Amino acid sequence: MLNAEKLENLIHAKYPEAYVRVFDTVDSTNTRAKDTEDFSFGIICARSQTAGRGRLGRSFYSPEGTGLYMSLILPITPKEAFEFSLTAAAAVAGARAIERLCGISAGIKWINDLYINGKKVAGILTEGQPNRVIVGIGINVSTQVFPPELKQAGSLGKTADLSELAAAVALELFDMVFGKSRGFMPEYRRRSILLGKEILYLKGGTEHRAKAVDIDAMGRLVVQDALGAETALDSGEVRVIME
Repeated sequence: MLNAEKLENLIHAKYPEAYVRVFDTVDSTNTRAKDTEDFSFGIICARSQTAGRGRLGRSFYSPEGTGLYMSLILPITPKEAFEFSLTAAAAVAGARAIERLCGISAGIKWINDLYINGKKVAGILTEGQPNRVIVGIGINVSTQVFPPELKQAGSLGKTADLSELAAAVALELFDMVFGKSRGFMPEYRRRSILLGKEILYLKGGTEHRAKAVDIDAMGRLVVQDALGAETALDSGEVRVIME
C-alpha cells in the first residue's frame, strides 16, 4: 500500500522543497495536479483513480492497491519540456526504477509506453501549463485482471513497495531535469522495442508502412519508406507489423 509518510521522507531527503501529496482516490492525478496551482514542483499520487487518463483521450485502468498512479509537477515551460524530450526522459526514469526495484527490464514503445513480454505495463501523459509541466505516470504493478478491451495490458507481476517505486521514478526524473542532462537518450534508444522493425504509422489521416531506423536527438522516431526516404515523426500512433 502507498504510504504517504514514507514517500514524503524519500522525496524530501533529496528535494525538501517538493510538494508531496497522496490521495486515497482521485478522478485523475494529472487533473488534480492541474488544479493544484499554488505548487510548481512536486508529486501527487493516488491509491486509485476513477478517471485515469492516457494519450489521445484514452482511459487508464486504475484499480486500488495494484498499481502506481502519480503525477510529477515540474517548474519548466512546455517549450523547455519539448526541447528536453521530457516524455522520453520519463520513460527512461520509469524503466530504470522498475529494473532497480523489481529486477525486470522494460522496453519502451515510442513515445511513452513501457512494455514487458509484449504487454503494456506503464503509460505516460505529459501536459503543459504556462510555467510548469505535469507528467502523469501509471504503472500496472500487480494487476491480474483487466477489462476485456485492454488486450495489450499487462503488469510487472511483482509485489512492489509502491512508495519506494514512486520515489524512485520521481527522483530519477527530477535528477535528469534539474541536472539538465540529456544523457538518457542513448538508453532510450537501447530500450526501444521499435527500432529495426517494420511498422505502420498514421500521418495526415493515412496509414503508412515504413521501417523504424532511429530516434533522433529530439526524441523523434525516424522512419524509412520502401524507397529509402526518411521522415522524423514527433507524435502519432505506431504499431509493429507482425509477420
